[in-house]
Amino acid sequence: MMTPENETEIEIVFFRDNDGSVPALDWYNQLPRKVRQKFRSRIERLREIGLRMDRPYSGYLRDSIRELRVRWQNVNYRMLYFVYHHTVGILSHGLTKERRVSPNEIERAKRNREKYLQNPERHSKEVHL
Repeated sequence: MMTPENETEIEIVFFRDNDGSVPALDWYNQLPRKVRQKFRSRIERLREIGLRMDRPYSGYLRDSIRELRVRWQNVNYRMLYFVYHHTVGILSHGLTKERRVSPNEIERAKRNREKYLQNPERHSKEVHL
């Protein structure tokens, strides 16, 4: 049962593509240890407070696509995600960037969202980091 203290909590899953790959997890696993630790913290915070999470740790890009943000050693790491029914955060994929997130990366996340919406069970992978 939801209480006022946890009504903003959301479930976090990784997007799984048609071929069974999990792009955000594959990317995450190749990151430096310190960056993985920071993302683990951001993901846990997203789980706890949901869409209330904002800059500097998260940001809205466009078309319902958001980003988790980590900066380490002058590199900007981003994990793009979207939210389903205000209850599930789906981690799409990750990237590094210099200035803005490329429109192509946002379009990729939107395509992943469309696949997810067609079949959430098939396109979800639960992972505990």
